[in-house]
Amino acid sequence: MSVIRGLIVEGKRDKIAYKSFIDKLGYKPNIIQAGGNDNLVNNVESYAELLRDHGCRKIVALKDLDINKLKDIQQKCIGFPSDIKLVVAVKEMESWLLADESALKKQFQKPNFKPYLNPENIDDPKKELEDLYKRHKKKFISRIEIPNIVQKINLNILRKKCPSFQDFENNLK
Repeated sequence: MSVIRGLIVEGKRDKIAYKSFIDKLGYKPNIIQAGGNDNLVNNVESYAELLRDHGCRKIVALKDLDINKLKDIQQKCIGFPSDIKLVVAVKEMESWLLADESALKKQFQKPNFKPYLNPENIDDPKKELEDLYKRHKKKFISRIEIPNIVQKINLNILRKKCPSFQDFENNLK
């Protein structure tokens, strides 16, 4: 019997993205959208209880690092129940979307594409992704574009360039 997984994510865009990544990894978890960073941190036990009530035995809470320091986030989350694993996307989940140059080439249908060598070092990956769409004169509609990019991503490249993705994947296993 397979383990039922549950995820607690910050917002709507995160839910779309993480569901896309999880589908690519072959898992079918229950996902709760917390409605923001503070809601996730302040209500994690309630969300986890809902997931447990739906049979989830592995629970992962996902947060963006944003401008915070990892140590600060870990300190805020120190009271999380032991069955909840905290994963912090560095700096934001959008870093993962920028990791694979060939996926972006396909997405924008451009043969020459500047690679992001260290996507987790981009100051504002969400803005970078949106600006990328503007530069290519495309409209960024997250519910459409995020799954399209994820579908094209090579997971081995993503694992290599984004250690926070590896942490995410390892906590789902």
